[in-house]
Amino acid sequence: MPDADRGIPSMPCEAQYNVIAVYDERTGEWMFQIIYGHVFGKGVAVNNFHEVKVFLQTMGRRWTLVLVSMFFDDATIQDLCDARGRGQRHFRGVTRLVGFPMAEPKQVDMCYETDFIGLVHNVRSAAYEDVMKFWPRETIREKAHILCQEILRTQTCTPADASKLRGVLGFLYTGFYGKCGRAGQRAPVLREYHDKPWCLQAPEMWPGGQRGTQPAQWSIGYHLQRSIEYSLDLMEMDLFRELRLWGSAMPPVIVASDGRLDTGQPASVAVVVVDQVSGR
Repeated sequence: MPDADRGIPSMPCEAQYNVIAVYDERTGEWMFQIIYGHVFGKGVAVNNFHEVKVFLQTMGRRWTLVLVSMFFDDATIQDLCDARGRGQRHFRGVTRLVGFPMAEPKQVDMCYETDFIGLVHNVRSAAYEDVMKFWPRETIREKAHILCQEILRTQTCTPADASKLRGVLGFLYTGFYGKCGRAGQRAPVLREYHDKPWCLQAPEMWPGGQRGTQPAQWSIGYHLQRSIEYSLDLMEMDLFRELRLWGSAMPPVIVASDGRLDTGQPASVAVVVVDQVSGR
């Protein structure tokens, strides 16, 4: 959708809440303008936009019988080769009819492999191998790797750095199997929202408890360093996602685990794995 939030009209009676101020350096004065679409940042803007998105998605599915999915203002369509892009044309026609046309310059012709919101998917083998494969866009993987390496190199991570890292890793881990990418994210969350610079903490919170040994204001510390090292290790593994279209005839593997960490006693971890095919 070319205008995204700006394309969603606001109630005329709410114009007083949609006044935008911009400073004009040439005249040295503030300039004011009423935005007749949604102002990004208002509390209801996201909710109202999702209502329009779900409405367009539902119309595409029910009126044209096209498998279309929307994420905010982006749409992806799964279509059969025999249709030759007709589903795409039908959905664009529906969006034009209701006044929310899709941006034609951003259209991607129907193909076997493409990426949607940073996640590449391939449907070439879906019909005869029963599998659709997903993996992160390589540029996102490279960006995440560079961010992690830079934080480890400088040994510093500000709340802004933690926020940027979590955003990139969030997109990256959508292409990893299961939820393993969510592990280790507590440390960046704490740095983004709760941590304070070392200079504002009590001396007893510094390493060694001595004022002369305090690190830089936003030193990464042990937990954040381990979190970043875990992310780097995960990027080296091929834990990419697969979706089976009609399930698997193989019975599931049963895994039972028990971990204990009691005060004053060593931690114990026990895992039992049962393969129902071999009985082992």
